[in-house]
Amino acid sequence: MISYRPLKIYCLDHKLKLTNIIKECGLSSNVVTKINQDKNIEVKALEKICLYLGIGVGEVIEFLKDDL
Repeated sequence: MISYRPLKIYCLDHKLKLTNIIKECGLSSNVVTKINQDKNIEVKALEKICLYLGIGVGEVIEFLKDDL
């Protein structure tokens, strides 16, 4: 399972709003919804977020073991 907890923590630590980041990246509000629900987003969207913030993918997402 994918988790955007690192991105959420990054935003809190840097006093940033996810909605503003997504808007500045030119992404749709659906991306915010997917991130808040820990659902997959397109790699291109992930790339835009990373480039905008100047951070690596590991600072945006983490992978968690699925409960089967």
